[in-house]
Amino acid sequence: MASLPVNNTTGNETGGSLKGKQALKFMLNNPEYSDMTVFAGVSQTSFNLHRAVMCIGSGFLKACCDSSSFQEGTTKAVYLAEIESEVFQKIVLWLYEEEYEYTWTNGNEDLKLIQAADLLKIEGFRADILYKFSLKLRYQVGTLGVQSKAAEELLRNFVKICHFCEETNIKALIYIMRKLLPYVKVTPKMVLAGLTDGSFGKIFMAALVGAQSEVGCSECGGKIIGSGGKRKRI
Repeated sequence: MASLPVNNTTGNETGGSLKGKQALKFMLNNPEYSDMTVFAGVSQTSFNLHRAVMCIGSGFLKACCDSSSFQEGTTKAVYLAEIESEVFQKIVLWLYEEEYEYTWTNGNEDLKLIQAADLLKIEGFRADILYKFSLKLRYQVGTLGVQSKAAEELLRNFVKICHFCEETNIKALIYIMRKLLPYVKVTPKMVLAGLTDGSFGKIFMAALVGAQSEVGCSECGGKIIGSGGKRKRI
């Protein structure tokens, strides 16, 4: 079974009561109280978990558990080969503790987490990923070179991330795109190609337009303001 880095608790060994997050941490750290097992990744790493927590947090798992044809109803086992065990571990920590250790990876891990959140239908987790991504980006943009490989990698991952986002996430996506614009170049040719092959979805285009409306025009030194797209000298 995967080892989850949860904080130590005394449990109820001393007869004390457990409340809220403390109780969830105790449950996570004591597999003998679990009532479902999830096998994640191609290696089928096992996680002993609790339906009361996982099904409330995940629409996908809830739908599986509520289905009369759900074989896990008798085996109490769920197989998620599409989600790497390291990624699923962070999802578990977030569902139990509302927190996980964030690592900056130029959007690579963020993309995997967003994909997993989309598959498992965990709306709140997706929003938290974008929040952490945008927060960390504020301090990372200074390390990006203009049109550098790191900036290009970040843009590629961001484009893919947008495919798994909803309109409710647009504010965070615009913020991220606005931070990226000084370091990447999105040309009309790129946009046409992206729209043709489907790599540029409507959410990414909305984020791009929203971000461009808030930054200066590199050609004339003006700033695009208002819905009319008029330019005003600054």
